[in-house]
Amino acid sequence: MEQVIRTYGSFLLGAVALGSIVWLLFQGMTDGEGHDGIFAMVGAWQEDEQSIAGVDFAGFQTESEKEDPTLRYVWSGMLYTGEYTLEQLVTAEDYRGNHLAVVLCGVCDPEGRSWERENLEGDSIRLERSGVYRLTVRAVDAWNRSTVCEICVPVNGGVV
Repeated sequence: MEQVIRTYGSFLLGAVALGSIVWLLFQGMTDGEGHDGIFAMVGAWQEDEQSIAGVDFAGFQTESEKEDPTLRYVWSGMLYTGEYTLEQLVTAEDYRGNHLAVVLCGVCDPEGRSWERENLEGDSIRLERSGVYRLTVRAVDAWNRSTVCEICVPVNGGVV
């Protein structure tokens, strides 16, 4: 019986101590401004961010309504093997209709092989085999909105 009282007594004493601490944190103290509890006192020290957050939200809402840059494949007609500039194949515009620079991120040839980074430098693309090439292109507008797109380009054999 003594061991049971000792075990449950220490548990009961710990529970009372924990309950007292929790009561002090939430209700037990009051400061000079009438805030009751530690959390209310600390919360009173924090700046009121409601007025700032409303302005930021309106700005974010306005910016989110603007569309990302659009990328378009512009070549009309049949595309034959040969060398082409990226601007002949793809154009990009921001939400205002301004022309954007297009960056070639990757090319996958008809056999499924990705081209090395050295072959992507420069303004032209050499399409040497007939088949479907996959061009990965990217455009970034002045507001740092980015669009990445994979465009499938069918190439026919022969030269223009």
